[in-house]
Amino acid sequence: MTDQGSTDHIDELPYCPCKTMKLETIPGGIAITRRWQFTATYKVLGGLGLLLVVAFLYGFLTSANNWFFLIWLIAGLCLLYISLTGYFNSTRVSVTKNEIAINHGPLPWPGKRVLSNEVTRLYFRKEKQKNQVNSWFNYAVVAVLQNGKEMVLENCDDDSQALFLDFELTHFLGKAK
Repeated sequence: MTDQGSTDHIDELPYCPCKTMKLETIPGGIAITRRWQFTATYKVLGGLGLLLVVAFLYGFLTSANNWFFLIWLIAGLCLLYISLTGYFNSTRVSVTKNEIAINHGPLPWPGKRVLSNEVTRLYFRKEKQKNQVNSWFNYAVVAVLQNGKEMVLENCDDDSQALFLDFELTHFLGKAK
């Protein structure tokens, strides 16, 4: 189930409705910074990663077949890294009349760039996800490009973040074009 919303009907949004986001002006544009939420999922991944690293150390020190435990080390370090990004990272969406740039840091994580004149429309998307036990919603800000393809600019933790980001990007790009 997908809902496509637009903030075209909203005239003003004077403040960011969530504590995890910050709006600021930059030379030639705006920047919105969003802290990642360190949820239970990140904590579980970190714990599992730590457990795998400890298992590697134990196996490495007590076994003659050390190569098998190297897989545990790699998996554990990857899970620890993902957990640390959830704790330390934030996302910065910078918008100018030339481009939209999404960067994550301070720990490296892939970002995105798109030319502003390639974007024909922005909207937020709410998708219901479910597995055998739970169901939840994903919120994303999506750009429709001139070639008709859709590009997810940012996945958000809740609808207020997605609405705020969509509103500010649409508002700024409407003035910049």
